Amino acid sequence: MYKRAIYWFKRDPLKNRIIKPGKGYEEIVLILKGKVRATGIWNGILTEGQAIHIVEEESLYFENLSSEETIYIIAGGHSEKEHHH
Repeated sequence: MYKRAIYWFKRDPLKNRIIKPGKGYEEIVLILKGKVRATGIWNGILTEGQAIHIVEEESLYFENLSSEETIYIIAGGHSEKEHHH
């Protein structure tokens, strides 16, 4: 259960952007616009409307596959087992 959420809109020609929540955290990343190659705990292509869930020390690298901007949202918070205030 999330008690706190962080929303981040990223607009840039990203390359090798790391997504890594950290100990006690988890994140969901939703692609709003663009096409991203993901490598790391999962390898593949994420396109508009697709999302991935990443937990604690898991990590992904994102690379923009288009010449246009990529826009995505990261929403995250404490993992339930690590919840604290």
